Amino acid sequence: MGEKREARARQSVDEFGVGSHWSPWIRQVSVLDALSTLLEIDGVPFGAIESEELARGLPWLATSEWLRQLAAVIGLQRDAGRELSLV
Repeated sequence: MGEKREARARQSVDEFGVGSHWSPWIRQVSVLDALSTLLEIDGVPFGAIESEELARGLPWLATSEWLRQLAAVIGLQRDAGRELSLV
């Protein structure tokens, strides 16, 4: 790992530490954003989705229902050339 990439990784960890005093959801989003940024910098094709959004609504979907939807979305992302998915 090069010096610049190590610095970016340390910065991402530092940003995560700032968010660690907030809710778990905010930490999760911070980590997803930091990892997305690193992948973008390196030109790695990927897709990203917050899986909680698939369950959201009334009534809240059961895990088995939103997991089926997540599998479909990931499949569509793969069809579009994105082999890596951040969830």
